Amino acid sequence: MRGKVVARYVYESAKGEPRLRKLRFDPKAFRMQSWLLCGTETDEPYWSWLNGVSPERYGFWIQAMYRLPELVAALRVDVPIYWCEGEKDADLLAGLGLTATTTPNPSELWDDQALWFTKYRSQSEVMVVADEDDHGGWWAWERYTALLRVGVSP
Repeated sequence: MRGKVVARYVYESAKGEPRLRKLRFDPKAFRMQSWLLCGTETDEPYWSWLNGVSPERYGFWIQAMYRLPELVAALRVDVPIYWCEGEKDADLLAGLGLTATTTPNPSELWDDQALWFTKYRSQSEVMVVADEDDHGGWWAWERYTALLRVGVSP
């Protein structure tokens, strides 16, 4: 992939352990990476970022939410949550002291990710944030309807 890396977004487990990373390039492009234990029988094992979503990380990728430790903490105490289209927006809102999240993957998996909002018997209000571009309204509608399908009223 050509271009300069301008941002690195780390997707963590609920316990704060790195699992996946999305690289953002300029010009605008993205690449996913998996955090994996590497090495051979003769090498000392070590952790490294490897390109792509590995089979070991695929299950996490399906349900991954950006800023997951903060999301889980908010769901436990019923804090309002903003579900953004991308990591850049989620970071901006988090910088304002709000709980914000997004997903690393395509919309066909949003039902799996929307299930996070049903955990912990949460009464958190979920706001869907739409981008102001050609597809923003459509992606927001997809997230909105995913929430409705899992029983959350956004």
